[in-house]
Order: sequence, then structure tokens, then C-alpha cells
Amino acid sequence: MSINFIHVVLYNLVHFTCTVIECIVYLLGITVDFYHGVYYGKHNNDVLLQKLKCLGKPPTHLTVLLGHEEPSYKDLANIVFYCISTGIPYLSFYDYKGVLKKHQNELEYHVNEMKSKKDHIIWHNNSSSVHKNGFIGRKIHLKVFSQEDGQSSIVSLCKNIASEKIETNFSIDSINEHLKNHYEFPDPELGLYCGEVFSLYDYPQWQVRVTEFLSVKSHHNLTFELFIDKLLRFGKCEQRLGK
Repeated sequence: MSINFIHVVLYNLVHFTCTVIECIVYLLGITVDFYHGVYYGKHNNDVLLQKLKCLGKPPTHLTVLLGHEEPSYKDLANIVFYCISTGIPYLSFYDYKGVLKKHQNELEYHVNEMKSKKDHIIWHNNSSSVHKNGFIGRKIHLKVFSQEDGQSSIVSLCKNIASEKIETNFSIDSINEHLKNHYEFPDPELGLYCGEVFSLYDYPQWQVRVTEFLSVKSHHNLTFELFIDKLLRFGKCEQRLGK
């Protein structure tokens, strides 16, 4: 038996042994990752359930300010169902650039893809949305608006005053009532703004006198757990009127 033949046999044996060891290590890694995921997934779910139990009364109206971000329709649809799951009856999205309002049909598509038969979504700036009286199930009111909506409400009020459709001796209270009727929703109690720097981006200021604003890094990939954390923080905040 030649030395070269022995070398070839030994080389192939070593190569085969190394391949088997690599396969075993790979399979062990998959097994460890699987059980690690199961354990920590269960742990995270347990933590989330504990947080849900700690939630107090949710805000009546949550408003989300997109800031400079481009809308992620799927992530915004997730926020809709985060609100439904936590009992928030009014949700509004404010995109000062108007992109979201222009493409609201894309958001509606993703919401309809995710909703179940027991969910009733009422779009307040969609004339085809039907409000079902006596509906039994989960319900939420939705509104999408932009910078021009705030400006148009002021213009509408001025036109009414000019045409004497409202009393000449108007007061701050009467103007406030007119603006509230135009906006339809109650004042938001909680506002989530996207990004590090806080700015209202010309959000209608008569609506945010008692709003508590909290920051989220982005609405893109916003998780339910982070959403719950913001609600918990909101529950600890004191409502400030006119401050």
C-alpha cells in the first residue's frame, strides 16, 4: 500500500469527520436557538400580560403625529388594532405634509386586511364609511388629517362670521365650540410624536390644551409592547390644563 494512498484515505477521513462535527454543531445551534426563542418568547408574553393588567383607563382620544416620516401603512394599521385592543375609542393620524391623507385608501386596505368581523372601523373623513348603531363588538373612530385641515377650519369660521351665520358678538367660547364641531373628535388626551425633536407641525392648537405628548423613535415597526409602555407612562402623567 503506497504512502500516497494512505494520505488520501486519512485526508478523506478527516474531512468527513470535520463535516459531521460541523453538522452536529449546526443542529445543536438550531436546537438551542429554538428553545431560547420559546423560553424568551413566553417570558416576553408573560411580561406583556403583566403590563396589560397594570393599565388604567386608556385615553379617549390618541393622536399620532408622523412628523417628517413617510407613512408606513401596515405599521399605522397595527396602531389601529393596538388601540382597539386597549379600548381607545378615538384615534387620529396627523401628517402635516398630506401624504397619508392623499393615500388614505392604502391605509384602509391594510386595516381591512387585518380586521375581523367583530371589528367596526368608522372613518370620519370617508363619506362611504357607515356608522352602525347598536353594533356589538370592537369599535374605533378614525380620522386622518393634515396641515391644511387646521387652516380650513379657521377659514370656515371666518366665512361664517363674515356672512353673519353666527352671532356678531361672538366669544372665545363660541369660537371654541365652532372649532370643536368642525373637528368632531374630543380633544386628544395623549399624543405620540415620531422623532427626537418635538414639534406640532401646525397641529390645530385649540385641540391640544390638555394633551400629554410622548415621543416614539418611529412609527415604523412600532411594537405592541412599546405601545403599552407609552400608555403606562401616560397613566402616570398628571393632566395639565393650559400648561
